[in-house]
Amino acid sequence: MYRYCLKALGSDRLLFLAISADVHADFFQTEAVMELVADAKLRLLIVNLEKEEVTQWIE
Repeated sequence: MYRYCLKALGSDRLLFLAISADVHADFFQTEAVMELVADAKLRLLIVNLEKEEVTQWIE
């Protein structure tokens, strides 16, 4: 929804969904979720919560 609002406002910003590395490994690697992410063209920002750093950008 937020992505569509940005588009309606004419913004050229890219929207990323930030998730922890653990959630990415445990949930986002399942076949159904990977298909949903691809279909929705989601961009992911993977974060190591312990080190408080971004470990991966997935476009």
